[in-house]
Amino acid sequence: MRLVDVPPFIGAAVKQLLAGEPDIDLHFCDQAAHALVLANQIAPTVILLDLIMPGMDGLALLRLLRANPLTETTPIIMLSGNDDETTRAHALDGGASDYLVKLPPKAEFIACIRRHAGGALTEEPAATDRRVIAGFRELGSRDFQGGPMEQ
Repeated sequence: MRLVDVPPFIGAAVKQLLAGEPDIDLHFCDQAAHALVLANQIAPTVILLDLIMPGMDGLALLRLLRANPLTETTPIIMLSGNDDETTRAHALDGGASDYLVKLPPKAEFIACIRRHAGGALTEEPAATDRRVIAGFRELGSRDFQGGPMEQ
């Protein structure tokens, strides 16, 4: 799966969270205009989009990505430090597929990306499920202590 992320300081944190995920190829852009060009070149499976970026508001870039025939249906996950319901509603109403307050826990983040990648996964869903459950266990969730997927 291919992801595009803007801007670089968020990209570095995202890269750290996604390290060890062999089916995720992360691309960074430091300018919104470059994100449009790169998205057209690589046809990303999922786009990670920061709400605040240099040169252009994330919601404006979201509108441009939705107006572009090559990215109009690409899942876009908005990342923001703002957990305000109004901001979240604007992003979702503007065409975002999901909205995460940055940066979420690793297991939640990867699960969200995989959910939106849908059929683009390069591995069996059961393997993904095991890894997500392992992530929840790592976080100390009592809901995932043992079960039928243990092997």
